[in-house]
Amino acid sequence: MKKFPVILTLFVIFSAALAVMAANASEYEAYLNARFGYSVEYPGIFDTRREPDNGDGIWFESADGEYALTISGGHNVFDHDGEALLRECYDRVAYIVEGSERSAPNFYSIAYEGGGGMDGAEYVFHEYGVVNEDIWASFILKYPKDEEERFAPVKERMEASLKLP
Repeated sequence: MKKFPVILTLFVIFSAALAVMAANASEYEAYLNARFGYSVEYPGIFDTRREPDNGDGIWFESADGEYALTISGGHNVFDHDGEALLRECYDRVAYIVEGSERSAPNFYSIAYEGGGGMDGAEYVFHEYGVVNEDIWASFILKYPKDEEERFAPVKERMEASLKLP
């Protein structure tokens, strides 16, 4: 009978931790880039943020390094479309998640895996971008591979909210 209070206590702690994680993943903030005018909503799970001097975007990271987000944009000086931007991804990324690649004239999307370092952590990098004749904007969201299900609605919301002016 003494085990019951211990199990109950562990259950309550575990449930509270899951509730905090779920709440953080459901809270979103908006980012508006002043230089290029693009905007996107992102989950409020990040502790640090840095902005480059040129004003093209922003970088976020969680305190534990498990989650990261890069948001950036620029002038479309090479007159690329979404399909051309996706082709460029093939030259710079490895370990593409099979079947993750999609593109059309105004967007591209791809996922790739990385990590596998000494700690054995595996991460997914979900990249999504939009483009028009004047500018492009994109984000790269990094999260643990074993949290794919949790991040599916996050990716959907971010993709739907990434807008060019």
